Formats: sequence, structure tokens, C-alpha cells
Amino acid sequence: MTRLTELKYAMVEDVPLERLREDHPVRYFAEYWQERRGTEKAPRRALFSPAHMPQLLPFLVVLEYVERGQGPDFLARLEGEYVVSISRMNSMGRYLSDFMSPAQFDQRCAEFLRLKNRPSPIIQKVSFHNEFEDRLAGYRGVFPFLVEDGQVGQLFIVVAAEDIEVRPFAG
Repeated sequence: MTRLTELKYAMVEDVPLERLREDHPVRYFAEYWQERRGTEKAPRRALFSPAHMPQLLPFLVVLEYVERGQGPDFLARLEGEYVVSISRMNSMGRYLSDFMSPAQFDQRCAEFLRLKNRPSPIIQKVSFHNEFEDRLAGYRGVFPFLVEDGQVGQLFIVVAAEDIEVRPFAG
């Protein structure tokens, strides 16, 4: 079996959204999430379209909550090119429990429960590296989305280095 890499967060600190530049991918997505949310506790997944913000797709990971025989898990539905390049792997179509360490998987489960009970975005300053010791400092945002049953069922994660900027899509 091929050994898969995973991003390891060396430092994680919750930060206010205002700390991020307006053109940073995490802040840009946070504002989009807020607009789509309206009066609901979180936006409905059906309201998200990649066509609204193609410039953010490289920084985006979409995880879907699923129940498997051994309990809860997350299926990677989408993984942007930037995320693949820094992690040096593509986990799209895979279950997180199949390649993450138990400690990291437990962190994702705890994060999901936090967002399920209080669906407001998690914004963090992170320092991360992969198994090749490539290091990067940046920001990470985790955004809950409601699925058909009105419950949080998908997480959109945006990860980007501090110095990355995006411009509004003119389409």
C-alpha cells in the first residue's frame, strides 16, 4: 500500500476574521459564506456554486460527513490544486480515516461536532508542514454547510499561505 502524506499543523491559533486581509482567500470565502447564510444558522449546500468563485477552488477542500461501519467519517468530495500541492497528495474520493493519523482524525471529528452544535466558521492562523518538512505559515477557515435534512453535513475548508491574495471574479 502506498503511504500517503498528510498536512501536520505545528501551530494553530483561533483568530478574528478581521485580522486577515480582505483579499486573502479565507476572508473572501468567509464573506461569501455569510452572504449565502442569510437568516439560517449556516448556508445550505445547494446555494454554493463553484461558478460563483472559481478563483478560490485551488484553496478549497470539501468534506462530507458520513456514517460508516466503524462510526463517523468524512469523504473528501473536492480538493483544490493548491491544497494538493502543499500536502503532496490528493485525497479526493477517500475517507479521512483511511489516511489520517488517529490523532488528526479525532481533531476533525471534534471540529465537526463543534460546528454542528454551533455553526459559525472557525478561522485559524496555522503553521503546517508535510512529511517532507515543507513548512508554510498561513490561515485556515472551516465553514459548515447544511445539507438536505437541514443539519450540518459538509465542511468547506479554505487553506492558504499568509501572502496569497485573490481578486473578485468578473464573470
